[in-house]
Amino acid sequence: MTVSIESWEKLAKALQKEATIMGYRNTAKNLSDLYLEDLAVIKQNRIGDIITFGGLWSTTEEKCLEAGSFWVHPEYRNKKHSSWMFQRLSEKIPTGYLAMCITHVDKVAHLVIKSGWSESSKENWHSAVPFAASCGPCDVVADNEKMTCPHMATKSLCRMFYKIG
Repeated sequence: MTVSIESWEKLAKALQKEATIMGYRNTAKNLSDLYLEDLAVIKQNRIGDIITFGGLWSTTEEKCLEAGSFWVHPEYRNKKHSSWMFQRLSEKIPTGYLAMCITHVDKVAHLVIKSGWSESSKENWHSAVPFAASCGPCDVVADNEKMTCPHMATKSLCRMFYKIG
């Protein structure tokens, strides 16, 4: 499916406005590249605007991806587009790769569980996903507190899900 640069630019602007989406990586070029690498899923409307996006982003760890930048255009929300996106994105995890998703959003947690992802407990948090990929980039707590983070595996603060391709 061909996607215009204008569509990628519109998507990038929309993602950067969302408070719960890490904005720095969501440039039109990065989003397009991720899609061309077959590590993202999109849906377009009739005029070619992207109305649904989800990606599998590289991490510092080999064969470990971070699922993120989940977005559905406001006019299309609550119409099963998110369910479709999570299911398709789950199918894109390359064989032998680990994908993780860290969230505090209940709807995201529901959708990844529905798509067959496992949830990390406080006890298996650091064994399920490499620390450098999961907690290393965190800017919520100080580095010296990350191994015993009080937010870890807390429903309203920080939940981690993972799936092996």
